[in-house]
Amino acid sequence: MISGFLTLLLLTTCASAEAPGSLDELVAQIALEAGQNRLDFTEQRESELLEEPMTVRGRLWRDERGRLIRETEAPRQEIQILGERVLTIRRPGQHDRQFSLGRAPELAVLRQALTALLDGNPESLREHFRTQLERDGEAWRLRLDPRNPDLAESVSALELDGQGAIITRMVLELADGKRIVTEIQPPS
Repeated sequence: MISGFLTLLLLTTCASAEAPGSLDELVAQIALEAGQNRLDFTEQRESELLEEPMTVRGRLWRDERGRLIRETEAPRQEIQILGERVLTIRRPGQHDRQFSLGRAPELAVLRQALTALLDGNPESLREHFRTQLERDGEAWRLRLDPRNPDLAESVSALELDGQGAIITRMVLELADGKRIVTEIQPPS
């Protein structure tokens, strides 16, 4: 029903007991780099109803009120506004629709993670997720497993890959085994 809002955020393993400052440093770098950039993305979504994964293209950014905005161009034009508790969907020629994030746990997970990263708040990540950070030079992978049991029933993990302060890929692993893979193009 609701498209993934996936769109915005590797060999030394560090769970919540990571080396002092490593998660903190990464989050600070991402927050500093992210700013108000608009990021282009390509997302692949699996569905039993489709023979092949659906490809969604668009851009992701954060507005002046701190909301995450996901604007898609294909396969249809749509703007999703992810606020603190509500998702608003806008389509050309239609009335806005609003949904509680309680109806879309994958979006609640995404919002918690991306907001903490963009705010430079590693403590919020630790509060809401079990974290595992892997690094290989400038490359990194951050795995976030939801602590909230209700969210964990629907979402197994969110994995973010990056290079330096740039998030290049997000993979939302759903509890039913499906994955939503979002490739993020670096800001130009």
